[in-house]
Amino acid sequence: MSSQNEAAIVMLNTLTSKLAIAGWFAGLIYALWFSSNGLPPGVLKIGFVYGALLVVVGMFVASIVIGSGTALALGGVSKVLSGSITGRPGVYMLGLIIVPVLCFMAATGAVYKLATWDPFGFVKYSGPPLEVQCASPRITFTLGFNDKLDAGQQQALCSCLGTKLSADDQAILTGAVPEPSAKVMEQVSASFGGAMRQCGVKF
Repeated sequence: MSSQNEAAIVMLNTLTSKLAIAGWFAGLIYALWFSSNGLPPGVLKIGFVYGALLVVVGMFVASIVIGSGTALALGGVSKVLSGSITGRPGVYMLGLIIVPVLCFMAATGAVYKLATWDPFGFVKYSGPPLEVQCASPRITFTLGFNDKLDAGQQQALCSCLGTKLSADDQAILTGAVPEPSAKVMEQVSASFGGAMRQCGVKF
């Protein structure tokens, strides 16, 4: 019985390792194409270097760290239940569900971390400029995709602009002041650019 249990556990762990890699790549595909952290599908381009790191390092993380770590944890559960890590082969079946889900989540998290951190400037975006619509102040403006602002960051930027722009500037930007002069618009534009810089936007 022990040898049969061991053979069953080896088979389950082997299948789990394969599912770990599948879960990792599924997470990469989802994050890069279908989700893009709130961006339109397909606009996030992480570049060859980051892509190679996610594939090579990801396969190691998925199959070794997550897969083996889960197998050790399930072995501990089996030992608690039966007194032996091979006593309950059925426990290892949980890895078939747990591991690919963890790998999927880790992959999407890794993509989003690289996209927002991007220490070497490899991340690029394709598509139209990013349009930001603020509820307060009620203004709309566009940014380049390389600003990489998700929905939460856009809301934070809008809140910051509301504290940096004067009431007169906000009235003109929202259209509450009819036909402002060219000089006034120039001053408001300069104020808006300064407020954007104070709120962390780089031009």
